[in-house]
Amino acid sequence: MKSAIFGHAEFTAFQQSVIQVFDAWKHANTPRMKGFDKAGYPKTLIETLAEDLLATFKAVPLLDAYAAYQHLMDYWRRRCRTIVISSLLMVGWQKRTGFWRQTKRAGRKIRAGPAI
Repeated sequence: MKSAIFGHAEFTAFQQSVIQVFDAWKHANTPRMKGFDKAGYPKTLIETLAEDLLATFKAVPLLDAYAAYQHLMDYWRRRCRTIVISSLLMVGWQKRTGFWRQTKRAGRKIRAGPAI
């Protein structure tokens, strides 16, 4: 059954159209992602990317744009957020904002600075 659905010409055409929409979104947002540096805020970046993805995929029939939005947000939370924050901390973002400083008091870690 699965092979009949995935091999059907209509499904293949639909799949290609979704890939084209995603590629257009990715192409439009690549400069924003590559240009992100220590002057930026990760929360603002992901909000902008996610809202643009939502708006882009609302036009695609048979696809739940909110599911695509949620998938991006889940991926961000599981994978990207830590990488972006670690990269920013290595290039001096912590000094600029005081973000995620860890202080030990009576054996506890206390997070200081704004949360993402």
